[in-house]
Amino acid sequence: MNRIKIKTPILITEEDILCLDDIIIARQQNNLEAKIRDKFIGIIKKNTSDGSVVKLVDLKNDYQDKLDSVLSEANIDITQILKNSIGSNKDNKTHLVRHKNLDWYYIDPSQVKENTFTPCEQDRKPIPLPEELERSKIKKYYMYYTFDYDDSPIVEIINGKKENIISYDTDYISMDFSKIIKSKVDYIEKQKKSLKIGEIGEKYIYNLEVKLCEKLGIQKQVIWVSKENDKYGFDILSYRKNPDGTINRVFIEVKTTTGGLSSKFFVSENEHKISLKYKDNYYIYRVYNSSDLKTIDHELFEGGFDNPAFRKIKIEKTFLYEVCT
Repeated sequence: MNRIKIKTPILITEEDILCLDDIIIARQQNNLEAKIRDKFIGIIKKNTSDGSVVKLVDLKNDYQDKLDSVLSEANIDITQILKNSIGSNKDNKTHLVRHKNLDWYYIDPSQVKENTFTPCEQDRKPIPLPEELERSKIKKYYMYYTFDYDDSPIVEIINGKKENIISYDTDYISMDFSKIIKSKVDYIEKQKKSLKIGEIGEKYIYNLEVKLCEKLGIQKQVIWVSKENDKYGFDILSYRKNPDGTINRVFIEVKTTTGGLSSKFFVSENEHKISLKYKDNYYIYRVYNSSDLKTIDHELFEGGFDNPAFRKIKIEKTFLYEVCT
């Protein structure tokens, strides 16, 4: 794996600093910490767009120095504000800024050579985030902004624009390929992350269903089908009790995202067909905010993917080929 460069000096511009009027208004509205947190995330995004990382403690110190003069005019303790918005809270369970598109490496300074380091998978942010993160006086966090945790395979959104989508009208014959925008996606790594995110959601719903069946007095085994085989068009076999006491099977499909409830998701042809065939017994759980055990949540939809709660998005098809021999 290539060595990663640590951004230095960290770029903090005037737009990253809240003006005094904005601070006063935000304080009145009781959302100053959120405002500063959003600015902080924006600084990370801007500084790591070239593939580098920023050392969290350096960014915190640099940003605190920039904010000190403004917040002191409003008689606000910036140290406490930063601690509340991106640092330790009272129970010490959260000690760095959390956001679905913020990733990090947690490494020992001895790994850093000439302001670069070679990352290891074990140094990466765990998904989902544990309630208590490891604390160390030696290891340091190196943060970066990533789009990889937008787990929709439908389209890549960067700065509000669709990237990696080339118009069919583009003239390749005369195009200057020496000046194309650098954009290379590691699809194998992205698929690993998507599978991991999907497994988190399925485990979350499996545990919910086990508890629900116990509560309903249903003495049947809930089965996590897709953990063993994903060809059946659903993930979990569970049960529901009818008013007359009889038991019905229900086929549960879980769609998980680290984003919000409205994030796009992919549906396979098989999942779609099975959902319509067994729509009276088919449930769809949309699991969202799954990157953090404190925020993970879900919405349940009964029926197939023709449910009016869903809107089908047209996407370009891919094709499967083989060499004729």
